Amino acid sequence: MEFKFEGRLKLVTQVLMAIGAIALVGGFLTDTSDHHQRWWANLLINGFFYFSMALAALFFYALQYATESGWSAVLKRWFEALWGFLPWGAAVIVLVLVAGKLHLHHLYHWMDHTLYHEYMVEAGDHVEYMDEMVEGAVLNPNYDHVIAGKAAYFGDAFFWLRTLVYIATFLIFARLFRKWSLQEDEAPSLDLHYKQFRRSALFLVFFAVFSSTLSWDWIMSIDTHWFSTLFGWYVFSGMWVSFMIFTNVSMIWMRSKGYFQEVSESHMHDLGKWMFAISMLWSYLWLSQFLLIWYSNIPEEVTYYMSRVLGDYKVPFLLMFFVN
Repeated sequence: MEFKFEGRLKLVTQVLMAIGAIALVGGFLTDTSDHHQRWWANLLINGFFYFSMALAALFFYALQYATESGWSAVLKRWFEALWGFLPWGAAVIVLVLVAGKLHLHHLYHWMDHTLYHEYMVEAGDHVEYMDEMVEGAVLNPNYDHVIAGKAAYFGDAFFWLRTLVYIATFLIFARLFRKWSLQEDEAPSLDLHYKQFRRSALFLVFFAVFSSTLSWDWIMSIDTHWFSTLFGWYVFSGMWVSFMIFTNVSMIWMRSKGYFQEVSESHMHDLGKWMFAISMLWSYLWLSQFLLIWYSNIPEEVTYYMSRVLGDYKVPFLLMFFVN
């Protein structure tokens, strides 16, 4: 049965889209923070959240083929529909990154080029930054030796190359998987199946690396001084469990409306088990990162939790663990 947005559902969807557009514009106009920091931060969070769920759908699809799992075949179209949001989510993230480079906001402190040079020479309104002491030069008050040490990694060319490679890789594989899926429906063949099996295994290799590095680049680098070797796994488990929860809830609703009747109670049980398992994985990584950093009490690491556990975000920070 083909799903269509029509009648009351279409009206409700259009109303919600209109409310979202108004809230987006209204939020920007009423944001009094410096350079609309709060508005840009919310845009990044929302863009990355939905992008990550779409990416998790692509990952889970590839995982099913790589492991040659048969139970999820009836859910293929659902996975494909979800990863259809990838270009839109990527566009939002790129918009935020480009805006940062143009200094429309300052979410990413490392995008300030004045942080990388220890000395400066002032000539009227013009300031020239340099790495060596020369005649007339003075110490640069903005210099940050920690961020300067990461100059090679955060250099414009390398950063944008990574970003474009992430997005291009995901979009290319998404397009190929969709193409082969439709071909398999029209003319099933073992050759096509094994092609997807091999390409899925290849995609999982790329995903294993990129899911961590993109979380460093787009999320962890917001606090450039802080780092965690568990952060990539933490973000990965978060996108996976969010996808599983959304899939479970959506399947319950879709089946109640007469769609996905091929999805049986056994399929729903399997989805529920996946959701429970990945929820435990996320909880384990959340607690592991927290306990290791808190117990070691290293200043440059524990600062991440000071504002979350002792600051204004204590309740939502702890609540998300128990809710999960």
